[in-house]
Amino acid sequence: MAGTYSNRTDLLEEFGGLCRRIEQSEPRRSAPSKQRTSGGPKKQLTLKEAAEIVAQYQAGASMAQLKVEHQMAKRTVARVLQEARVTIRPRGGTRIT
Repeated sequence: MAGTYSNRTDLLEEFGGLCRRIEQSEPRRSAPSKQRTSGGPKKQLTLKEAAEIVAQYQAGASMAQLKVEHQMAKRTVARVLQEARVTIRPRGGTRIT
């Protein structure tokens, strides 16, 4: 680094001071890990809830309405309906011509 012929001994002294501070300091503690907040824990769907979703869909509720009411993703509602072997209606509902 800086030797006998260097005119930058100030940098060498500053570096030495930093090294001493590091040696004297306490080891760093890692920050506690944050838990996911984006989705939260997965909700386990009960048979009663699945039957309620199927009944509401067959009574005319849309998948979008069911996802909001049951606070779940639309693909989860679709999976519940597919597992119950319910025929999925086309998007937009029935058209009157």
